[in-house]
Amino acid sequence: MKKLITVMMLSLFVMACKEDQRVTKSAELALAGAYIPQDKIPSSYAFNWRITYEMEANDKKMDCHYMVKPKASYFGVVMELNGNDLSKNTITIKDFGRRKSLNLRKGKGGKLLYVRDMPELKDNDQSITIERIGTKDILGATCQGYKITMDAGIGTLYMTQDAGFAFNKDFEQYSKKRLEGKGIDASILNELENGLLMEMSFEGHETDASASASKMTIKEMTELKFSVDLSEYKIIGG
Repeated sequence: MKKLITVMMLSLFVMACKEDQRVTKSAELALAGAYIPQDKIPSSYAFNWRITYEMEANDKKMDCHYMVKPKASYFGVVMELNGNDLSKNTITIKDFGRRKSLNLRKGKGGKLLYVRDMPELKDNDQSITIERIGTKDILGATCQGYKITMDAGIGTLYMTQDAGFAFNKDFEQYSKKRLEGKGIDASILNELENGLLMEMSFEGHETDASASASKMTIKEMTELKFSVDLSEYKIIGG
Protein backbone atom coordinates (compact mmCIF):
# COMPACT_ATOMS: atom_id res chain seq x y z
CA MET A 1 0.00 0.00 0.00
CA LYS A 2 2.93 2.38 0.39
CA LYS A 3 2.87 3.18 -3.33
CA LEU A 4 -0.54 4.77 -2.92
CA ILE A 5 1.05 7.73 -1.18
CA THR A 6 2.89 8.69 -4.35
CA VAL A 7 -0.24 9.56 -6.33
CA MET A 8 -2.05 12.89 -6.38
CA MET A 9 -4.77 12.93 -3.67
CA LEU A 10 -4.85 9.16 -3.02
CA SER A 11 -2.57 9.32 0.00
CA LEU A 12 -4.98 11.57 1.82
CA PHE A 13 -8.07 9.55 0.98
CA VAL A 14 -6.62 6.16 1.85
CA MET A 15 -5.10 7.37 5.12
CA ALA A 16 -8.38 8.96 6.17
CA CYS A 17 -10.35 5.82 5.38
CA LYS A 18 -7.89 3.53 7.14
CA GLU A 19 -7.90 5.74 10.23
CA ASP A 20 -11.68 5.72 10.33
CA GLN A 21 -11.69 1.90 10.23
CA ARG A 22 -9.39 1.65 13.24
CA VAL A 23 -11.19 0.75 16.48
CA THR A 24 -10.04 2.78 19.48
CA LYS A 25 -10.55 0.98 22.79
CA SER A 26 -12.19 2.87 25.64
CA ALA A 27 -9.34 1.89 27.95
CA GLU A 28 -6.82 3.42 25.57
CA LEU A 29 -8.81 6.63 25.46
CA ALA A 30 -8.98 6.78 29.23
CA LEU A 31 -5.19 6.61 29.40
CA ALA A 32 -4.56 9.02 26.53
CA GLY A 33 -3.74 11.95 28.80
CA ALA A 34 -5.25 15.23 29.88
CA TYR A 35 -8.14 16.76 28.01
CA ILE A 36 -7.09 19.54 25.66
CA PRO A 37 -8.67 23.00 26.00
CA GLN A 38 -11.81 23.45 23.90
CA ASP A 39 -10.49 26.70 22.38
CA LYS A 40 -7.74 24.88 20.45
CA ILE A 41 -10.32 23.54 18.02
CA PRO A 42 -13.54 25.14 16.75
CA SER A 43 -16.84 24.51 18.52
CA SER A 44 -18.30 22.95 15.38
CA TYR A 45 -17.61 21.96 11.77
CA ALA A 46 -20.08 22.60 8.95
CA PHE A 47 -20.31 20.78 5.60
CA ASN A 48 -22.32 21.41 2.43
CA TRP A 49 -21.59 18.41 0.21
CA ARG A 50 -21.22 14.65 0.46
CA ILE A 51 -18.96 13.10 -2.18
CA THR A 52 -18.71 9.33 -2.44
CA TYR A 53 -15.77 7.52 -4.04
CA GLU A 54 -15.38 3.79 -4.68
CA MET A 55 -11.81 2.72 -3.95
CA GLU A 56 -10.19 -0.44 -5.29
CA ALA A 57 -6.88 -1.92 -4.13
CA ASN A 58 -5.55 -5.45 -3.67
CA ASP A 59 -8.76 -6.92 -5.18
CA LYS A 60 -10.88 -5.21 -2.53
CA LYS A 61 -13.42 -2.43 -2.87
CA MET A 62 -14.72 0.07 -0.37
CA ASP A 63 -16.69 3.32 -0.37
CA CYS A 64 -15.44 6.49 1.26
CA HIS A 65 -17.89 9.33 1.85
CA TYR A 66 -16.34 12.78 2.07
CA MET A 67 -18.13 15.65 3.79
CA VAL A 68 -16.98 18.88 2.16
CA LYS A 69 -17.39 22.61 2.61
CA PRO A 70 -16.04 24.49 -0.42
CA LYS A 71 -13.04 26.75 0.32
CA ALA A 72 -12.72 25.36 3.86
CA SER A 73 -9.36 24.04 5.09
CA TYR A 74 -10.93 20.81 6.37
CA PHE A 75 -13.11 17.92 5.29
CA GLY A 76 -14.72 14.92 6.98
CA VAL A 77 -14.74 11.22 6.15
CA VAL A 78 -17.61 8.84 6.95
CA MET A 79 -17.21 5.12 6.31
CA GLU A 80 -20.78 3.89 6.65
CA LEU A 81 -23.79 6.10 6.18
CA ASN A 82 -27.14 5.46 7.86
CA GLY A 83 -29.39 7.32 5.46
CA ASN A 84 -28.79 11.03 5.99
CA ASP A 85 -28.36 10.69 9.75
CA LEU A 86 -24.59 11.03 9.79
CA SER A 87 -24.53 11.45 13.58
CA LYS A 88 -24.81 7.66 13.93
CA ASN A 89 -21.51 7.09 12.18
CA THR A 90 -17.87 7.46 13.16
CA ILE A 91 -16.46 10.58 11.52
CA THR A 92 -12.86 11.58 10.91
CA ILE A 93 -12.18 15.27 10.29
CA LYS A 94 -8.91 16.41 8.72
CA ASP A 95 -8.29 20.05 9.65
CA PHE A 96 -5.29 21.18 7.61
CA GLY A 97 -5.50 24.77 8.83
CA ARG A 98 -4.91 23.66 12.41
CA ARG A 99 -2.86 20.55 11.50
CA LYS A 100 -5.25 18.39 13.53
CA SER A 101 -6.90 15.04 12.84
CA LEU A 102 -10.12 14.51 14.78
CA ASN A 103 -11.83 11.15 15.22
CA LEU A 104 -15.39 11.34 16.53
CA ARG A 105 -17.00 8.16 17.81
CA LYS A 106 -19.44 6.78 20.34
CA GLY A 107 -17.95 4.63 23.10
CA LYS A 108 -18.85 3.28 26.51
CA GLY A 109 -18.03 6.68 27.97
CA GLY A 110 -20.39 8.49 25.61
CA LYS A 111 -19.37 10.66 22.68
CA LEU A 112 -15.58 10.75 22.42
CA LEU A 113 -13.38 13.01 20.32
CA TYR A 114 -9.80 11.82 19.89
CA VAL A 115 -7.42 14.50 18.60
CA ARG A 116 -4.04 13.92 16.95
CA ASP A 117 -1.48 16.28 15.50
CA MET A 118 -1.06 15.87 11.75
CA PRO A 119 2.56 15.17 10.75
CA GLU A 120 4.43 17.80 8.82
CA LEU A 121 4.92 16.92 5.16
CA LYS A 122 8.43 16.21 3.98
CA ASP A 123 9.75 17.81 0.83
CA ASN A 124 8.88 15.86 -2.29
CA ASP A 125 12.20 15.28 -4.04
CA GLN A 126 11.19 12.56 -6.50
CA SER A 127 11.05 13.25 -10.22
CA ILE A 128 7.58 13.81 -11.63
CA THR A 129 6.04 14.83 -14.95
CA ILE A 130 2.39 15.61 -15.69
CA GLU A 131 0.83 15.84 -19.14
CA ARG A 132 -2.73 16.17 -20.42
CA ILE A 133 -4.32 13.21 -22.16
CA GLY A 134 -7.89 12.79 -23.43
CA THR A 135 -11.20 13.72 -21.81
CA LYS A 136 -13.87 11.49 -20.31
CA ASP A 137 -17.52 11.99 -19.29
CA ILE A 138 -18.09 11.05 -15.63
CA LEU A 139 -21.44 11.66 -13.90
CA GLY A 140 -22.38 13.99 -16.75
CA ALA A 141 -19.28 16.17 -16.33
CA THR A 142 -16.51 16.60 -18.88
CA CYS A 143 -13.27 15.56 -17.20
CA GLN A 144 -9.75 16.33 -18.40
CA GLY A 145 -7.32 13.45 -18.11
CA TYR A 146 -3.73 13.69 -16.87
CA LYS A 147 -0.87 11.22 -16.96
CA ILE A 148 1.48 11.45 -13.99
CA THR A 149 4.86 9.74 -14.32
CA MET A 150 6.85 9.30 -11.11
CA ASP A 151 9.69 7.23 -9.73
CA ALA A 152 7.15 4.87 -8.17
CA GLY A 153 4.97 4.32 -11.23
CA ILE A 154 2.37 5.90 -13.48
CA GLY A 155 -0.90 7.45 -12.40
CA THR A 156 -3.88 8.58 -14.48
CA LEU A 157 -6.44 10.98 -13.13
CA TYR A 158 -9.50 12.79 -14.44
CA MET A 159 -10.70 16.10 -13.03
CA THR A 160 -13.57 18.42 -13.81
CA GLN A 161 -13.65 22.19 -13.56
CA ASP A 162 -17.48 22.14 -13.70
CA ALA A 163 -18.19 21.20 -10.08
CA GLY A 164 -17.79 24.79 -8.93
CA PHE A 165 -15.48 23.86 -6.07
CA ALA A 166 -12.49 21.76 -5.09
CA PHE A 167 -11.27 20.49 -1.74
CA ASN A 168 -7.69 19.51 -2.56
CA LYS A 169 -5.83 22.82 -2.28
CA ASP A 170 -2.51 22.44 -0.47
CA PHE A 171 -3.79 19.30 1.24
CA GLU A 172 -0.91 16.96 0.46
CA GLN A 173 2.45 16.43 -1.19
CA TYR A 174 1.29 16.92 -4.77
CA SER A 175 -0.50 20.22 -4.33
CA LYS A 176 0.33 23.19 -6.58
CA LYS A 177 2.46 24.64 -3.80
CA ARG A 178 4.73 21.58 -3.72
CA LEU A 179 4.82 20.96 -7.48
CA GLU A 180 5.92 24.45 -8.45
CA GLY A 181 9.53 24.56 -9.60
CA LYS A 182 9.47 21.04 -11.03
CA GLY A 183 9.05 22.10 -14.64
CA ILE A 184 5.33 21.29 -14.82
CA ASP A 185 3.11 23.51 -16.99
CA ALA A 186 1.64 26.22 -14.73
CA SER A 187 -1.77 25.92 -16.38
CA ILE A 188 -1.86 22.22 -15.48
CA LEU A 189 -1.04 23.04 -11.86
CA ASN A 190 -3.95 25.52 -11.79
CA GLU A 191 -6.30 22.90 -13.22
CA LEU A 192 -5.24 20.31 -10.64
CA GLU A 193 -5.67 22.80 -7.81
CA ASN A 194 -9.07 24.11 -8.84
CA GLY A 195 -10.64 20.95 -10.25
CA LEU A 196 -12.57 18.18 -8.53
CA LEU A 197 -11.06 14.69 -8.68
CA MET A 198 -13.44 12.29 -10.45
CA GLU A 199 -11.31 9.24 -11.20
CA MET A 200 -7.76 8.09 -10.58
CA SER A 201 -5.75 4.93 -11.16
CA PHE A 202 -2.18 3.99 -10.38
CA GLU A 203 0.17 1.26 -11.57
CA GLY A 204 3.46 0.66 -9.80
CA HIS A 205 6.55 -0.39 -11.74
CA GLU A 206 6.70 -4.15 -12.37
CA THR A 207 10.32 -4.19 -11.23
CA ASP A 208 9.24 -3.13 -7.74
CA ALA A 209 8.16 -6.07 -5.60
CA SER A 210 5.96 -3.81 -3.46
CA ALA A 211 4.21 -2.25 -6.45
CA SER A 212 0.42 -2.32 -6.35
CA ALA A 213 -2.44 -1.16 -8.53
CA SER A 214 -5.27 1.00 -7.25
CA LYS A 215 -8.23 2.95 -8.53
CA MET A 216 -10.79 5.37 -7.15
CA THR A 217 -13.90 6.59 -8.95
CA ILE A 218 -16.53 9.10 -7.91
CA LYS A 219 -19.97 7.53 -7.45
CA GLU A 220 -22.16 10.35 -6.21
CA MET A 221 -22.21 14.06 -5.36
CA THR A 222 -25.02 15.23 -3.09
CA GLU A 223 -25.63 18.72 -1.76
CA LEU A 224 -26.22 18.01 1.91
CA LYS A 225 -25.96 20.45 4.80
CA PHE A 226 -24.54 18.83 7.91
CA SER A 227 -22.71 20.04 11.00
CA VAL A 228 -20.90 18.48 13.95
CA ASP A 229 -21.22 20.10 17.39
CA LEU A 230 -17.97 19.32 19.25
CA SER A 231 -19.36 20.55 22.56
CA GLU A 232 -21.20 17.23 22.79
CA TYR A 233 -17.91 15.29 22.85
CA LYS A 234 -15.37 14.53 25.54
CA ILE A 235 -12.06 15.65 24.02
CA ILE A 236 -8.96 13.49 24.43
CA GLY A 237 -5.49 13.94 23.00
CA GLY A 238 -3.45 16.89 21.79
